[in-house]
Amino acid sequence: METANGKIKGAIWILIAAFCFALMNALAKEIPQTDGGGIPVLQLALARYAVAALVLLPLVLSRKSHWKPTHPERYFVRTIAGFGGIVLMFVAVNFVPLAAATAIGFTSPIFAMLFAAWFLSERMNRRRWAIGCLGLIGAIVIAAPEGSGVSWAGLIPFAAAIFMGAEVTSIKWLSQSRDHAITIIFYSNLAGALLALIGAFPVWVEPTLHQLGLLTLLGTVAVIGQFCVLRGARLAEASFLAPLFYASLVYSALLGFVFFAEVPALTTVIGCLIILSCAFLLTREGRTQKA
Repeated sequence: METANGKIKGAIWILIAAFCFALMNALAKEIPQTDGGGIPVLQLALARYAVAALVLLPLVLSRKSHWKPTHPERYFVRTIAGFGGIVLMFVAVNFVPLAAATAIGFTSPIFAMLFAAWFLSERMNRRRWAIGCLGLIGAIVIAAPEGSGVSWAGLIPFAAAIFMGAEVTSIKWLSQSRDHAITIIFYSNLAGALLALIGAFPVWVEPTLHQLGLLTLLGTVAVIGQFCVLRGARLAEASFLAPLFYASLVYSALLGFVFFAEVPALTTVIGCLIILSCAFLLTREGRTQKA
């Protein structure tokens, strides 16, 4: 049963997770710029997935029930969607400010809503469609600063959000199976690592010790973030915790300002407020439908 103390602890875990994910994106922006640069995005993705797979491997081996997934085709869909989202977001943060990329990434629940309606036959009322459209307008405001039109760089986080929305939908699809959460997370990370390795091999750049340390840190904070999400989810309801993920936008703005001298434009602030309001309303709408 959820308790007041559990809600507080759950909130703390999610706030830590949000910081970890913001830091992961900041590292994805920093690493290609260090020691002369040259580290390709696919090597960043490899670090993100490989560290997680290595950490989870002992847990999978400890129980035979975790070894074999029951629906490999569903894992394939989730892997492609998640991999696309990660790679595109890592590309995005190297072309647009951290806060802007993160904010546009928050449109992923809107795309998840679309995919759920199309592929999972979930019913959506007019209010949810209206909220989703308003959220997309907020993202366009960010992607087209000062009314200059949407740049190609501004489209990258949009593409990342579409893939992340597809991943959320695929997770719902996977949750219908009987596979353990550890099995799902492990095989998704293992497959992501293999995809990243295959893609990175032709363009491989030998990292310096400094870059290797940062790559390891990137993978580590990603694992810590996933762990914190699982811990938080055990202590409080998802409808209570979901809005707390928006703290990553604040963290991203701070990290962008401190480490990259990024000052959010007025259009970014306005767009962020629109997107966050819509995300909150979608969360509240989902909670109302379940009640």
